[in-house]
Amino acid sequence: MSNRWSRIGIGVSGLLMTYLSLAYLAQMPFIECLWPWTDYGTELHTLSLTFLSSIAAAIAAPQIWIALTGKVATAAGGALNLAVCFTGIACYLFTQHQADPANARLLPATIILGVSALANLGVFLATRKIPFEDPRPLPMPVRISFGIFIVALWLVGGSLIQLRPNILPWDMTPQGSVIYGWIYLGASMYFLYALARPKWENATGQLLGFLAYDLVLIGPFLLRFSEVPDEQRLSLIVYTSIVVYSGLLASYYLFIHPETRLRRGIVQPLTSRASA
Repeated sequence: MSNRWSRIGIGVSGLLMTYLSLAYLAQMPFIECLWPWTDYGTELHTLSLTFLSSIAAAIAAPQIWIALTGKVATAAGGALNLAVCFTGIACYLFTQHQADPANARLLPATIILGVSALANLGVFLATRKIPFEDPRPLPMPVRISFGIFIVALWLVGGSLIQLRPNILPWDMTPQGSVIYGWIYLGASMYFLYALARPKWENATGQLLGFLAYDLVLIGPFLLRFSEVPDEQRLSLIVYTSIVVYSGLLASYYLFIHPETRLRRGIVQPLTSRASA
């Protein structure tokens, strides 16, 4: 696939994810169809919708960056993230379909996510051997931070899949807990891939995604302090601290640090050289 068409496809996906992020944030009526269980309005806490909005934003930001810069090699980490996430959720939905075959939403959702997982696996396999253009190494503070993020995502994701209470600072259904758990486990692969190929170019997408994620969540999290139940307060403090830290880390290395900050002139024309 040519570099040009890869960028167009990734860019379209990024725009769609941006729209989905805004739709979740605005609680548009059509997003009810995206949740494969009934009683949508009562099952999802407002912060669940905000969380899903932040995840869509975190996917969109690096995709748009890749489309603008032509750094298709960096798509591998994000594709691995989504392949793991979608595989886990698809398997869970299939078990839910077997337990409740009367729910007509579960099987189509399983198929869609399964196909999406295979598509992202294909993107990963197609892009993982493309060499990076930027030789700069991944700064050590970013490496250490990514290692901490990986452990935190494993702990939180595993706990959510096991349905442990008060892991996140809002109420959620058992189904939501498992799905969010797989979202976190998938995200851990994005950071792990950056450590496996520790070039700055391979971490820019992660930091852009984290910054978009943080910007969506920080306001609602700060407002949550005035109403959070006591049993969820520690979770809110820890989660908000991570959001603030990751936002500062991303902002510093993307926009301030002279050796890594994004610069003008990074946009390559779509007619740039093709990649195999």
